Amino acid sequence: MHLDYHHCVQCVEGVHETSWHLFFECPFSQACWLFLGLTNFHMEPMHMIT
Repeated sequence: MHLDYHHCVQCVEGVHETSWHLFFECPFSQACWLFLGLTNFHMEPMHMIT
């Protein structure tokens, strides 16, 4: 898919949006994880995905 804009729309920082950013690094997604009670963001990437 061709997109003209590749920055995260949830961030005010203008970060290039990747899957990893979208699900784990974005302040919006981190707030969602915290709301669900998931607070360990320092695991290996595959463990975080599963």
